[in-house]
Amino acid sequence: MVGARLNPEYTGPESTYLHELFWLGVAILQVAVGSTYPLALTFVETCLKALAFADALQRQHLPTYLRRSRKPLEPTANTLDNTFGINFNKSFSFSMAALLAKGLKQPGSRATVRSAAGVLLELSSKNRNTTNEPPTVLENVKPTISFQILPYLAILIPTSETVDALVGYLTLAGLDGNEFRKVYPAGVWKKMFNDGSVEEMLDNETALLLLSLTTAILATCKKEEELLLLYTFFAEAAPNTRSTFPYVYVAFVTHG
Repeated sequence: MVGARLNPEYTGPESTYLHELFWLGVAILQVAVGSTYPLALTFVETCLKALAFADALQRQHLPTYLRRSRKPLEPTANTLDNTFGINFNKSFSFSMAALLAKGLKQPGSRATVRSAAGVLLELSSKNRNTTNEPPTVLENVKPTISFQILPYLAILIPTSETVDALVGYLTLAGLDGNEFRKVYPAGVWKKMFNDGSVEEMLDNETALLLLSLTTAILATCKKEEELLLLYTFFAEAAPNTRSTFPYVYVAFVTHG
């Protein structure tokens, strides 16, 4: 694990306790405040980088792979999750994204959050890219973004520092990232909605989770371009999430 942190050429071996250390890091991340947060997040990211070398992860869905090792810890872990209003058993990716969004509020943690979100996106994308999917008859059908990838993009799109980084994230998500090179940052979500890339927003539960997450991110933004991008997201999401958008809007106006 130390090698994963310090050596770019690290290739293992995998620690016997690496899975438990990952969940320990997540628990610390949930309660972390101040300077403890970026340290805990770096610890979690390091665990993920080391786990990336596990052969089993190459054949399994990331949440399934990690949740299996969480079973013995669940009596305590579930109590902690309930305290902070997240549920790893229901959605690993949205729970992790909620913890990442927490770090956006802290000065100096945004780069660490972006780095960790990028690692999670990459690991989640690998399994999706290697899954044998039946070929589609319609060659022009646009790919849709996986439910397990969507929350990481919600973190990365407004915090990307360069066009190349944004293109890379969208490519990992299964889209043609180069199509977005000349798109104004605030128009990224508009293009994705128009292309049908976020089709899973039609699912009410997914929509509610993504809208709530984006609202939390919005509350941490101060840069004009980030605010414009997120408000564009809400403008595009509203007509596609009519049954869930009002609840999130009222909550944001009341408590935001």
